Amino acid sequence: MARGSGDELSDLDLGLGVDQAAWSSASHDLPELLRGIGSTVDLLQHRIQEWGSVDHLRLFVQYADQVQVDLVAVPARQPQGVPPGTVVLYDPHGLRGERREPDILNAGPENVCEWSFLGWIALSNFVKYMRRGSGWEAREQLEEARRQIWRLWATCQRASYPVFGLTSLLDQPGYELPSKIEETVAGLDARGLLRAAAATAACLSDCSRLACRLISSQAPLAIEQYVRDQLEALVVDLGGESASSI
Repeated sequence: MARGSGDELSDLDLGLGVDQAAWSSASHDLPELLRGIGSTVDLLQHRIQEWGSVDHLRLFVQYADQVQVDLVAVPARQPQGVPPGTVVLYDPHGLRGERREPDILNAGPENVCEWSFLGWIALSNFVKYMRRGSGWEAREQLEEARRQIWRLWATCQRASYPVFGLTSLLDQPGYELPSKIEETVAGLDARGLLRAAAATAACLSDCSRLACRLISSQAPLAIEQYVRDQLEALVVDLGGESASSI
């Protein structure tokens, strides 16, 4: 909203730095402060698991007028740089400092290789669950593979923060979608899952190779070939035909 790119459906993503001496009381008072802003449907107060032991507090508030606030509060111990796209609304002590580029702003060679590898691991798991007859778990692995595809494609589209995948891609002006990405979506029928898996493998391969060329990384070709062979064998065993016909 502060950048002028929001609409009536946008939530308010906010960060709040609190003086270290006031951290204990502020973290206690913040929930009621947020409830006092307007008629509140409900509020979630918790710690983000991925942040580990880092001091912070996340509060998500749903207001009755449909406004959503997603706020993360942290102790403001020292000056911190301002990531691109962040709008500083109030900083009387200059703690935000100069502009800086966080490590996750762009993908590095190791990121692209990792995301590619994770995508092939997910498709390998897909084969395992299909052989077990567990359609729900197989479908979940297709979703995981697609999540890595979005990261790789966001990198190809030069989107900021490609680690966030689809969200970052859709924030990129003039973005394009990967070719035939819609064919990676499946229901729970075996034939549909196999079709989606073949499309996912093709899309993952294309996005991986393109991203690796752009970032000067090495695509994990050995695991790719292994998983492709496993998918081919699965299709033949379950459908009695080649993967190219699925």
